[in-house]
Amino acid sequence: MNIVPGANLKLALDIELDAFRQSSINLEIGFLAEVYSKKVEIMTGTENRSFFTSGYLTIFFGSRK
Repeated sequence: MNIVPGANLKLALDIELDAFRQSSINLEIGFLAEVYSKKVEIMTGTENRSFFTSGYLTIFFGSRK
């Protein structure tokens, strides 16, 4: 196990929907990019890379008091 320095970037859009001021729905859509100083071995038998990307969708449900 070794330490490999890196950096990440997270971009997100957060949308809040308010239905009748009693309940709330939040929607977050985002993109994540990570870059490392050298190639990182994640799994044996796969291509090692130094740049990774991912996307995500988060939904929050809640009520107001």
